Amino acid sequence: MVPEALREIKETQLTAFTYSVVADGPLIGRKRGRLVIKGEPAKGQLYKHTSSQFNAGLEDIKDAEIPIATSAADIENAKKNGKKTALLAIEGGDFAEGKMETIEEFHKKGVRVIQPVHKRGNQFADSQEHELHGDGLSDAGKEFVKELDRLGIVNDVSHMTEDALEETAEITTKPLVLSHVIYPKGGAGFRRFKRWASTSYAKMVVETGGVLGVWNMTDRLYKHLGYGSGKEMFVGTFRYLADEYGVDHVALGSDVGSTPGWFDSYERLP
Repeated sequence: MVPEALREIKETQLTAFTYSVVADGPLIGRKRGRLVIKGEPAKGQLYKHTSSQFNAGLEDIKDAEIPIATSAADIENAKKNGKKTALLAIEGGDFAEGKMETIEEFHKKGVRVIQPVHKRGNQFADSQEHELHGDGLSDAGKEFVKELDRLGIVNDVSHMTEDALEETAEITTKPLVLSHVIYPKGGAGFRRFKRWASTSYAKMVVETGGVLGVWNMTDRLYKHLGYGSGKEMFVGTFRYLADEYGVDHVALGSDVGSTPGWFDSYERLP
């Protein structure tokens, strides 16, 4: 059975979309309406979870008769022929448990975008929401960055601490992507909400030749960001980033859940 989200995508004018698995999903809970980390994973748990979700996603995409893109040429051909195509992604390098060979395993399955960290810090890097090493990238994280470059996997630095991003930008030989980000109106009020980007954070991504994806946020945060509505926030952020860094470095990065009730699926914590 094809999920509703994939049926809806087929009816849009989008050429390509990203189908992403959240590697640290089993460790995410909800507390007072926010997503938080709960506990530590058992050995192999997040690899098994990622593999299971990934295989289920492949079946859904196959049932929807949407081909998978593994190169820029695949996307260009889909656009030329008026077709849809899917990019496979993993949000959080937790699935690899520090092993470089696991990254290559998923590359062979078609993954072309990996976000080193999500909600929790891991063997590779610190997350904005869960510092583990306290110094950005670990030694394994530096090898992780080089491995993504070698394999031709896009490095999505969303959720990464600024220290980790700085080291990543120094090591990488390829453009980085910050797939979902919001900029407070007037550039003020950083850091209460971790997915906001400081000027230095965004600039480091752009200086690699990278792209900033504008995120659509929830209603409750519009006013805190200084915007009167979601439309003003979305357009205002896009306009600010385009004016500041150039339109070639700005994209739409919705970060929407593809599974109905995805937020409610996380365990409620006291």
